[in-house]
Amino acid sequence: MARHFPISRRRLLQTAALGFGGLALADIVHAATSPQAARSPGMVPKAKQVIFLFMAGGPSQHDLFEEKSFIANRHGQKIDSPLRKEVIQVGTEQYLALAEAVPVKPRGESGMMISDLMPHLASVADDLCLLRGFAPIEKHGREHQPESFCAWMAGCSVKGGFTWGETDHMGYNVIDGKVHIHDLHATMLHLLGIDHTKLTWNQVGRDFRLTDVHGSLVKEILA
Repeated sequence: MARHFPISRRRLLQTAALGFGGLALADIVHAATSPQAARSPGMVPKAKQVIFLFMAGGPSQHDLFEEKSFIANRHGQKIDSPLRKEVIQVGTEQYLALAEAVPVKPRGESGMMISDLMPHLASVADDLCLLRGFAPIEKHGREHQPESFCAWMAGCSVKGGFTWGETDHMGYNVIDGKVHIHDLHATMLHLLGIDHTKLTWNQVGRDFRLTDVHGSLVKEILA
């Protein structure tokens, strides 16, 4: 018999799509009482709307945006796992290097690395701001690689043809330009003219905000 676990609409919005639904909910609730409360003097909105897509699944980051010569040169060979010893590892007795199935090439005048799997995206590389050190989730003791993801932005005063962030030789740990999900949310809110530290809502006597007690503006990607 199928078991159903009830979940409130508020909780669904807070957890789905990396919590971005919670942003909309918080904004609507707060605007009902104080529309300008989260806007700081002098902050001019550079964007009116945000389209946020969290594309779960698909090829890995180094298959699409960040070719790794260390992996490519050892294709099919056994290599050491980059995981910490305390992390539960399932089915990794034969930890083999797997090179990209199709080439990842420099695109446009910027030279942004994009796979042949995405020809249309490659054609607009100079309009994209690529984040290769995106860290959206916390560690949960499994080998699902929470350390590094890839994301890209376009429009609304972010740098076009710009790549920010870098992972190690295996594409696992971020070694430069790490952007947490709270940092990304703080930056998007900034582009909407909203100070993320002031966008709060009260629940059971405590003030909550989308970026929790974290989140820093990623100034490096702003045009």
